[in-house]
Amino acid sequence: MLIYIIQIVLIFLLWPMHKITVTMHKKRVQGEKIYLFFIFLMLGATMSLRGVMIGSDTQVYRWIYQVIMKSDNISTALKNSTVNSAPIYVLFQYLISRLTDVEQWSIVGNSIVIASGFYWFIRKNSEHYMFSCYLFIALSLFFESMNGSRQFMAISLALCAYTFLKENIKSVKGWGLFLLAAGIHNTIIAFALVFLTKIVRKDSLVKTVVGSISVALTVAVCIKALVEVAVNIFPYFSIYLNGDNAAQIFDDTGNGRIILLYSFLLMILLVSILILNYQKKIVDKLVCYDLFAGVFCVIMGIAFSKNVLLLRIIWPFMSVLIVLLPNLFAKVDGKIKRILYTGTTVVLAVYCIWFLVEDKSGIVPYVPFWKNM
Repeated sequence: MLIYIIQIVLIFLLWPMHKITVTMHKKRVQGEKIYLFFIFLMLGATMSLRGVMIGSDTQVYRWIYQVIMKSDNISTALKNSTVNSAPIYVLFQYLISRLTDVEQWSIVGNSIVIASGFYWFIRKNSEHYMFSCYLFIALSLFFESMNGSRQFMAISLALCAYTFLKENIKSVKGWGLFLLAAGIHNTIIAFALVFLTKIVRKDSLVKTVVGSISVALTVAVCIKALVEVAVNIFPYFSIYLNGDNAAQIFDDTGNGRIILLYSFLLMILLVSILILNYQKKIVDKLVCYDLFAGVFCVIMGIAFSKNVLLLRIIWPFMSVLIVLLPNLFAKVDGKIKRILYTGTTVVLAVYCIWFLVEDKSGIVPYVPFWKNM
């Protein structure tokens, strides 16, 4: 657990780097960009160098990689890998296996995709890099990325796609990235619901929130039927509903933690919006996409805190919160801004430690790969 605590501390201690400016090849590089790069280099290295025992699903991915590595061609690999609904992932692993027979490179490749995607997403969307980096860890996204790495590869690409598409829904780059993401993990298709924000009023933050809650509640009412349809199409995911998966332990001991997290996030979102509305702040309309994603995430999280499948499906929506919260807080004036930052930091630090102590994702203690050799 110590390594994760050290990384959180470094996120805060290294933030003064944002004040410097470096000249490289006659180009001035802002310190905050150097800071962000360094933080994700550190996190990416942690993901890459972990042993196969770190992350509940890591050994499954190792087995899949071994099957792919022994396959004579991509067709055989796709057939034998048990993830034939993820052709892009299989192709990616197949290419790695043809470059090296060292299994650790599969984890390294996956980790590079995840770290690069989240780095780019924060760089393009966040107004406060340090707080976004902190949220990436404190909301447990970093920890879960070492568990459900294939899904987080898809999420990282989908977030990049989302960045393009919220500016231009016809973006070829955006839809291309989204299709790649879907070819890695098909649950990312649910993230397309974020574009329901088109039907939500965006002329004020309060109206956007009210509309977002209405849409989220409507989806929640229909969600049981939607889940049944999803499981019928992709039977593999039934393990998250019938108790055959160890993650179902959330049903007994994790439920309280999950509800508390999403309830707090809902509260902090509503408080931020009310303050901004009171201070008559004007927020970029693109933030409304982020706001819809954030509200949708917390409503689903509260409503389905015992459903592991649904909690996994809303991971990409939660990921949007790592830029939404800093961007909302940045618009607030006065001492209230510091209260929002400090209060959120402290509460999520408690949640983060709680998450690590329970260790439902199998990431504690951290063991590097060379200790497994």
